[in-house]
Amino acid sequence: MNIKMQRVFFSGQKKHNVVKVMMLVLPSGYILDADGPDGANGTNNDSFILQCMTLTTLMLTYIENGNLFIVDRGFRDIEGELDHLGYEVRMPSLLGKKEVQFSTELANLSRKVTLRRWIVEAVNGRVKNVFAFFRGTIEGTS
Repeated sequence: MNIKMQRVFFSGQKKHNVVKVMMLVLPSGYILDADGPDGANGTNNDSFILQCMTLTTLMLTYIENGNLFIVDRGFRDIEGELDHLGYEVRMPSLLGKKEVQFSTELANLSRKVTLRRWIVEAVNGRVKNVFAFFRGTIEGTS
């Protein structure tokens, strides 16, 4: 058993090994880029993986300034960097420390972002339906 690999792929949140693949999905459902496999330990969070993608993949060849990134809250650490690179970023809102609930306008904006992220979840479901290998837990060998 390779202990270093176990550490890289062990997710403290899920309490088992997790392999992540990051996909760049267009609004039409077309998968433009897939990067991975990556580990799921604390250092390989979604923001870090996307940051590496912006430096090492062909992603920047296809994306232009002003393009819109619709992301979930796991990308909050890279939001400023994407803004700096000239992209628009939309993410569901986060409550402030002393806030109990969103204003009506902020809640509606957050719902719109979540609704538009549906296409990513649909693509993930399609991949799992087409490729049975990705449907469930993949047992490793020791």
